[in-house]
Amino acid sequence: MRSSMLLCAVALWAFVSGDDVLSDEDELLIEDEKWFQGFHDCLMKTGPCPEEIKKYTNIIPIYLKTACGPCSPKEKEIFQKHKQLVAAIYPKMFADLKAKFVTNTTKATENL
Repeated sequence: MRSSMLLCAVALWAFVSGDDVLSDEDELLIEDEKWFQGFHDCLMKTGPCPEEIKKYTNIIPIYLKTACGPCSPKEKEIFQKHKQLVAAIYPKMFADLKAKFVTNTTKATENL
């Protein structure tokens, strides 16, 4: 419960501050198999969370749970593009992340 509240607070801060977490340049990270494996392992709590990945691990679970609810319009567009890219390149890891973070409500409303 406390971690959920903390994650929501981080998402709200990112939304209010106007600083987008996602950018088009993140595609290069997604396409880097070693980086993405580390990102996946960190989110799934099966590996370490290096500093360069923490920026994403604090907010991506919220974006997945809320279908990028607190995102700016530009960030929502990037989120959808990145989600499709991850699903195409890493279908197993994408399924793992969806199973862990996407709620039934989110699935029903956003067809993740």
